[in-house]
Amino acid sequence: MSKTYQPDVVQRDPAELTPYAHNAKTHPDEQIDKIAGSIAEYGFDQPIVVDADGVIIKGHGRRLAAVRLGLASVPVIVRDDLTPAQVKAARLLDNKSAESDWGLDQLVIDLQALKDDEFEGPLGFDENEVATMLANALGEPGGMGDGDVPEPPATPVSKTGDLWLLGDHR
Repeated sequence: MSKTYQPDVVQRDPAELTPYAHNAKTHPDEQIDKIAGSIAEYGFDQPIVVDADGVIIKGHGRRLAAVRLGLASVPVIVRDDLTPAQVKAARLLDNKSAESDWGLDQLVIDLQALKDDEFEGPLGFDENEVATMLANALGEPGGMGDGDVPEPPATPVSKTGDLWLLGDHR
């Protein structure tokens, strides 16, 4: 593979792109809603990447969001230069490399600036998350202090029998 690969971006119907049947990354409805909200607000600016057969390498969530939005076409990059092993590795690397922690100090600064600007577009955080982060940063009542335990959600995420992985812990 050449490091100077310059892909062509073409337009394709997202309903005609083939999801990889064994994709290891899941895309819950809440995530698809956030991606769809981002696309609706800011446009579709990250192409979906497919192999020579039109099977998705990168962008399963973006495809689902595009279908949900009823988009007739989306930008697509066709990678016909990759071996089957490179395609599999690229799928995994794309998802794994997106995992990281937040720089909370800068996140709070950005959230506060958006609040000051009275910005109301989608951020990917719900209003309660933003309010809690800002309250914590400012030491205001309603923020979570050390030892505070939040009320459980009305609809829990975990169910009996679920297994949670926290680093090396289960």
